Amino acid sequence: MVSHEVRNPLTMVMGFAGELRDGTEQFTPDEVSDLAGLMADQTMEISNIFEDILVVACADMGSLTIVPAETDLNAEVDLVVRACVCAASIRDSIDVRATPSLAWADAGRVRQIVRNLISNAVRCGGDRVSVVVTQNGYEASISVCDDGEGVPQADRARLFGAFQQSDTGRQVSGSVGIGLHVSRMLARAMGGDLAYRYENGASSFELTLPGLVTAEYEPPLS
Repeated sequence: MVSHEVRNPLTMVMGFAGELRDGTEQFTPDEVSDLAGLMADQTMEISNIFEDILVVACADMGSLTIVPAETDLNAEVDLVVRACVCAASIRDSIDVRATPSLAWADAGRVRQIVRNLISNAVRCGGDRVSVVVTQNGYEASISVCDDGEGVPQADRARLFGAFQQSDTGRQVSGSVGIGLHVSRMLARAMGGDLAYRYENGASSFELTLPGLVTAEYEPPLS
């Protein structure tokens, strides 16, 4: 499965590179730019697949590294959305709703989780994708939501298993079925969690992390 999913984007990169090498003069500057952009996106897709596989391998060997620090969740979400490997029209339509939120987390691992969740929503969910960042005292959260049909009830128990894909009735490409497994693993390694809900016609994957309370926030009296 991994070999198949890596071969698809790699074949596209090789094809586009061959066309540019053998006939650059037949393309307009805009077409060259488009081909280069497609190659960059597909290369990033390959990198993302191997990054997830590396997490699983390191976890199996007991060498998974987490380096927590003060992390601005809004900034990390913004980085992921701007670098999202999807059509520009889809990327620009992702609705981000954020409040100032600080977490004690590994920023790189947070980006990896959010990238997986957005990629999952774009591929398997509905047409409308939103990201909501909130903080409630000592807990910070990032929710990635879409208006798709949701994961069938029968598949939810194995949703976070390795190499699992749910039959949502929508074509899924470029996925080896470990993104959600890796994301929950990383969330729990940072002292948080990742959960799935389907409510009011919308799917939601909520990442929770230990939050940092700033001077602007006063916890409620007990």
